[in-house]
Amino acid sequence: MIKNNSSGPSIQNHAAGFLSGGGEMGNIIGSFDWSKTPLGPINKWPSSLRITLSIILKSKFPMVLLWGAEYRFFYNDAYRPALGNDQKHPRVLGTPASGIWAESWDAVEHLINRVYQDGESILLEDQLIPIHRNGKNEDVFWTFNYSPVTDESDEISGVFITCFETTENVLQIETFQENSRTLNMAMEIAELGLFKVDLSNNTVVYSKQIVEFLDFNRQKMPLVDILEKIHPEDEPVVKETIKKSIKGIDGGKHDVVYRVINAKSHEVKYFRSIGQVIYEEEKPMHISGIIQDISQQVYSKQLLEEREKSFRNLVMQAPVAIAVFRGPDFVVDIVNDAYLPLVGKTREEFEGKPFFESLPETKEILEPLARELVGTGISLPFSEFQITLNRNGKDEVCWFNSTWEPYYDDGGKIDGIMVVANEVTEQVLSRKKIEESEARFRSLVTAAPIAIGLLVGRDLIIENPNQSFIDIVGKGDSIIGKRLREAMPELVIENQPYLDILDDVYTTGKMYQTYGSLVKIVQNGILQHNYYDFTYTPLFDAEGRVYAILNIAIDVTKQVHDRKRIEESEERYRTLIEEASVATALYMGRELQVRYANDILLDYWGKDKSVLGKPLAEAVPELEGQPFLHYLEKVYTTGETYEGIEEPAALVKDGKLKTSYFSYTFKALRNQEGHIYGIHHIALDVTSEVVAKKALKESKERFQAAVAAIDGILWTNNAKGEMKGEQPGWAAITGQIYEEYQGYGWAKAVHPEDAQTTIDAWNKALKNRKTFVFEHRLLLTGDTWGHFSIRAIPSFNEDGTIRE
Repeated sequence: MIKNNSSGPSIQNHAAGFLSGGGEMGNIIGSFDWSKTPLGPINKWPSSLRITLSIILKSKFPMVLLWGAEYRFFYNDAYRPALGNDQKHPRVLGTPASGIWAESWDAVEHLINRVYQDGESILLEDQLIPIHRNGKNEDVFWTFNYSPVTDESDEISGVFITCFETTENVLQIETFQENSRTLNMAMEIAELGLFKVDLSNNTVVYSKQIVEFLDFNRQKMPLVDILEKIHPEDEPVVKETIKKSIKGIDGGKHDVVYRVINAKSHEVKYFRSIGQVIYEEEKPMHISGIIQDISQQVYSKQLLEEREKSFRNLVMQAPVAIAVFRGPDFVVDIVNDAYLPLVGKTREEFEGKPFFESLPETKEILEPLARELVGTGISLPFSEFQITLNRNGKDEVCWFNSTWEPYYDDGGKIDGIMVVANEVTEQVLSRKKIEESEARFRSLVTAAPIAIGLLVGRDLIIENPNQSFIDIVGKGDSIIGKRLREAMPELVIENQPYLDILDDVYTTGKMYQTYGSLVKIVQNGILQHNYYDFTYTPLFDAEGRVYAILNIAIDVTKQVHDRKRIEESEERYRTLIEEASVATALYMGRELQVRYANDILLDYWGKDKSVLGKPLAEAVPELEGQPFLHYLEKVYTTGETYEGIEEPAALVKDGKLKTSYFSYTFKALRNQEGHIYGIHHIALDVTSEVVAKKALKESKERFQAAVAAIDGILWTNNAKGEMKGEQPGWAAITGQIYEEYQGYGWAKAVHPEDAQTTIDAWNKALKNRKTFVFEHRLLLTGDTWGHFSIRAIPSFNEDGTIRE
């Protein structure tokens, strides 16, 4: 069974030089794995074999090559029909001819041996060689030409056979000869195809065969009965022809074609009647002539016209550009709409005109090729053929894929060229851009700061590594061209998984990508433990098979170590939070994800550790509508720390919404780049202090109300005798404003003669921790002195010292 078993690049790629243009057999030969045959790989074949096969495959005549002492069998597309429909094709390719021609081998072996052993060329015409095809033995006639093929050492290495089957011709000749004998006999005996019209009585006498075909009941019939057999559309023409002949027009000769309808089968046949009026004493007596059945010719002509019409329609409707140029001047005979834009012409400018007059810019390049094709009959395939055309008033460089085929007239003579073309200018320019892009890409790869290298084939051969790749491997330029396992044996020694991963990428064609993976590499003789982000990307050939893997790697060792340090730092930070003596939490990102929260804060919230990992708004939903989420958003946006002092917060605890008071801090946390990534929250429950302050405030207010209700002046001094804060009673009596009586300023309102004695009495009371009782004069509002009795009761701290 012929099939392509190769696992590497297609064999045909190596043989394109001699298989190009070889049709189906060229493709089959190119795709067959010859390495498993005695002939060996196709790229090892001798040039004599390649050249001979190139000639055979491009030929339109049936040709066979028997190669080597075993007569290995090669053939071209034209020979394929001779193999019949027994599925011999293509399995017989490359097998010994003795097995293929087993039924006729005895008849041809000695001839082939004479050519192969003696170098004798043999020509045999119309030879009967029985062959087995189409499931049966057939008697087949052949014309053969056997020629020796010599190799590079001038030794005979094969037999070149040009052959064509002549069975049909031989049988036709035999039939013709037999028919000729029969016809001659019939003409002599029965006047086959002859007729005679007796003008004296208008009767017609026909030969026996015509009578039978026309289903006449006799050979002699009235002319009027004959005319009834003629097709109604042709009857007037026949009658007019008879009249003209009788009148002597054209010398009484006639040549007319008409149709006759068989009365039984209703079959219509065409006849050509050629005759002459016979005169006696210048009087027309009868018409004699012959009748020729030209139905086959007419139908063949009609079929040819239909085929020509169908061909033209096919050309005109084809989606590819097609044109036919005929005659010595290559006049444009057929051109479809798809072809005209390629040459930049309208149909009026192009059709019916010599090609090289319409496109003079192509004459120098294309005319020699056209005349060569007409002379040789060998097709000319063109791939990405470059030519400059004047289109739309300007010269354009264009590229085409096209095939030039010889165009034959009705007589089988080459009469011109049929061109099938497809413009590939855009594709070529795109490919060139891609090639330029690839060149720039290679330059970019070379200069890239990341490691890039190509691992080719399943053996992972290192190709085109850039300097970063070479530096990572750490063994210099010597790695280029080596297998990866040879360049980095530590992958095997250290039992690392990467060779298996690469093999899986090569097998499945799926990309592999990883981040921060540990790779143990011997760099400059020292085993290093490095971390890399890397990607293994499979690359595919034209057949969709993986042929290489693109390896891209980035050294992230420092980042991994930094991350580990951060993780360690976060672990310490988490421990610090959990062990903190005050409520502490860490919120991450703008969504304020609760990364950490110690038990103290969770108790404030009335929650457990299930809230960790949730956004704060979800973890403590009762904060919605309170100002804290707004404060946090502002801190995350601006980076400014927010401090709350004794602020109320409504929190659900034990299933009840309860308001508590907290002093707290929201502080933004920044990374090394200075970007905010989280917020540190420290809080202290000050509910009891706030409640105590409120009680104290209420007590003072009650005290002040009581004082205001009695007749006297009330003020306070600290243990040093200084006034602090608002003293409305003192200000009302003395007229001193706030700034004047602060500190020791109040003493300016005491009469100078009483000031020192007042101070001495104050210090004595302070020392003895006794009530201060004293009389002195004060400067009153209105600049008058008044006498006052002063009584001050000390207030003590918890340690027994005087507070005020």
